[in-house]
Amino acid sequence: MRVLQAGGTRRSELPPGLAQWRVLRDARAGRTGPVVGRCATCGAPMVADDATVPPLAEWIIATPAGDLSVGEQLVGPSGPLTEAEADQWLNAQLAVTTPRNVFGTLFELALFSTLGVPFVLWACSLAVTLYFFYGLWGGWIGMPDVR
Repeated sequence: MRVLQAGGTRRSELPPGLAQWRVLRDARAGRTGPVVGRCATCGAPMVADDATVPPLAEWIIATPAGDLSVGEQLVGPSGPLTEAEADQWLNAQLAVTTPRNVFGTLFELALFSTLGVPFVLWACSLAVTLYFFYGLWGGWIGMPDVR
């Protein structure tokens, strides 16, 4: 037996309940082998390569609104669910929320201002220098012709 996970990683970027549900959903649809146990390290479903191995009878996915029992039937806190209903319910219950990173925003602001201010000063000094020399050679600013 081995832990199957996309990309060969043991930890998913999804919340554990959603990652477990996706493995269980694939096993129920026959896209993978049967789920035969829980990984002691990461808690992910362990999938057998051999389809003759008996699957687990039930898997419980805990959510804030109650548990989802995945077995022969899908049973949520309010009763039996279809696979589409369970998928929608779990995505709503275990949605990924990313907290706003104020430190990162302040760091980016400081970095861009530190790099941007010298560039703006350089561009302005280049423009003034070009304007001066163009005017010196009889251009815009009406200086006397020195030729």
